[in-house]
Amino acid sequence: MLLKRIRLVLAFALANLAVAGLAAPVKFEIKAQAGSSALMAFSAQAAVEVVFSAEDLKEVRANEVIGQFEPEDAIARLLQGTGFAARRNSGGKFVVT
Repeated sequence: MLLKRIRLVLAFALANLAVAGLAAPVKFEIKAQAGSSALMAFSAQAAVEVVFSAEDLKEVRANEVIGQFEPEDAIARLLQGTGFAARRNSGGKFVVT
């Protein structure tokens, strides 16, 4: 009975972490490249949708991101110093502005 309660509490805690937007680290291998291409690679590797203007980002040079990171950290590193930033919307998509 106690084990069943512990499992229920753990399941509830994990569900709350997912809702809060905390994701497990993902292995990224994104070389420095045009912003639009880098965001497409990020989207594929993180298995998450990213909304951005390809026209605005085609001339921007995104940073290399290689290693294990939570998606929020990886996209922040990718865009650092570019003048663009990403935020996660209520639907779980990243929106780059």
